[in-house]
Amino acid sequence: MNKGQTLKLQEITNQNVLVPVTN
Repeated sequence: MNKGQTLKLQEITNQNVLVPVTN
């Protein structure tokens, strides 16, 4: 995986972690 894909995955993971907290 290149850096761009890793960053994208990390963003998605962060969103998945934050969404339940926000809701």
